[in-house]
Amino acid sequence: MRNIITSFQAKRIKNEAKNYRGITVLPVIGKCLEFLLRNRIREIVDELQNRLQRGFTPKVAPLYCALILYECILEALDKKIPIHVAFLDAKAAFDVVGHTSLYRKLFLSGVRGKLWLLTYHLSQGAETSVKWKGTAMDPFAVSQGVRQGDVLSTDLYKLYINPLLDQIEDSGIGMQIGTIPCSAPTCADDVSLIADSEKKPPNLN
Repeated sequence: MRNIITSFQAKRIKNEAKNYRGITVLPVIGKCLEFLLRNRIREIVDELQNRLQRGFTPKVAPLYCALILYECILEALDKKIPIHVAFLDAKAAFDVVGHTSLYRKLFLSGVRGKLWLLTYHLSQGAETSVKWKGTAMDPFAVSQGVRQGDVLSTDLYKLYINPLLDQIEDSGIGMQIGTIPCSAPTCADDVSLIADSEKKPPNLN
């Protein structure tokens, strides 16, 4: 299946390539198929999704991430303890997702059989053509990343990053309110690391 990428200027300076974001335009039949697949995959992904992930989640506002951070600040003020926060924004996170790792995680999450095969083959062998100022360039194969603007992309990316959030939560490192881990509230690829000591931030290795 061939897709077309159109550029979206994310920042003001026009003559820097890094200020543009590629948005994928899918064929209508491909988009309809992905809507059907997403409904099936989301049933599985939502059950596994770490509670610290608040991005692209039905009935959950991304603002809840800010609420978790706000409550951590109030907790620190109440207990008169220090609080340390690091804000992480993974650069071009959607573009560098490894396909082998992604589809292995998809399989291990419980997406099996024809559902897995359909999702896999939508990306494997797919070609993309960049459209610039009305002209489409020669197509090329896509070997990594999840397509921005794609119906499935947000769910696949959340599944890809989920083991990292599970690891942070299970480690017991970082800020807690009572027994509730609050060390890494996340909105898609934006992560806030919260700790009450400089010596014990969540370990991302």
